[in-house]
Amino acid sequence: MLRASTLLYTAAIVLLSSCAMHGPREAPYVRVARDSERTGICSIHRVPLVRRSVYKYSHFDTGTVCWDEAGGAVSQKYPNVLDPSYSPTRSRDYHDPAVVRICPVCQRLFDREVKTWRPQNI
Repeated sequence: MLRASTLLYTAAIVLLSSCAMHGPREAPYVRVARDSERTGICSIHRVPLVRRSVYKYSHFDTGTVCWDEAGGAVSQKYPNVLDPSYSPTRSRDYHDPAVVRICPVCQRLFDREVKTWRPQNI
């Protein structure tokens, strides 16, 4: 199960980053995420990635889930976070259990910084 979720996580990173790739060079945040996943250590913060039980988005047959502008911008700075294809809570749209690995420092900084990008009324 961990192997499948790792592959899904890697595929999600590749899909989300495909618009940021120009030619044969990959974006730096894609390399950071890939290297971190390979080693199990965040390439930015040098802390072990932690496993989180989450729920996958369950309606890929009808659409996809992408970052909003704020999430997309901040995730390039802190790439080892829970992407929008997963949710920590079960819901109608996120009901397939999965396990992902994230950097707790990236996630904390992402959560704090993304709030400054988003309007407070949302």
